[in-house]
Amino acid sequence: MDNMIKCACTNFYENNLIRFLLGDILHPGGLELTGILAKKLSLSNHDRVLDVASGRGTTAIYIARNFDCSVFGVDLSQANLDAAASIVQMERLTNKVSFCHGDAERLPVEDSSFDAIISECAFCTFPDKRSAAEEMFRVLRPGGRIGLTDMTVNRSCLPEEMKTTIFWSACIADARPAQEYQRIFSEAGFKQLTVENHSPVLFRLVEQIRKRLLMAELTVALKKLDLEEVDFQKGKRWLSMAEELIREGVIGHVLITGLKNK
Repeated sequence: MDNMIKCACTNFYENNLIRFLLGDILHPGGLELTGILAKKLSLSNHDRVLDVASGRGTTAIYIARNFDCSVFGVDLSQANLDAAASIVQMERLTNKVSFCHGDAERLPVEDSSFDAIISECAFCTFPDKRSAAEEMFRVLRPGGRIGLTDMTVNRSCLPEEMKTTIFWSACIADARPAQEYQRIFSEAGFKQLTVENHSPVLFRLVEQIRKRLLMAELTVALKKLDLEEVDFQKGKRWLSMAEELIREGVIGHVLITGLKNK
């Protein structure tokens, strides 16, 4: 079951339509929220940073360029890793940014080897969240910092339609309340955990996806694109459902930080 979920998530974010709808930045809040997260962690040129589920490297490159950090990204998608490596080469940041294929639940790095860890809108998709949190604790040096931005969901109020694999990949079906994330990271050993609500960024993401979905639908109608497998009406209905659940507080978005004590 876990491997099926991981494959589904990997395939979801490699899908060309999903990439078109989300753009190059796959997490809510974009690089603006990434910058807020980096400042919360007080990142500097002294820090070696691990980006867990690094995607195509957008966050890693931004942090390396704007905070002068050394960044190592881990991701399950080889297609994303190849794209990220090409972008790093083009941006001439090979001395600052590198990537490795790996699973967040079994990170391919040594104990106590990073000063800070970031992960954006990915923890909610990990099947074994407890193992992922323990792995993050393992690879962080004593005194190191962790920072995540992620989806939150009151699962008791989530429609059954949104408890399927596609919504797991879309960061909804297995997202948890903020308090549960705090508990998971606390049990893994992290201290001084803080949570900030950033749910308004989700409305901007919904509006972006709605506009791009309409653009794709018009392109198909003009016979300039073949997307026969896409149900645009269902997509619009899902967006409206998500927007209402955000408004009701069932779906949210938070920024979480914590420390590994010395």
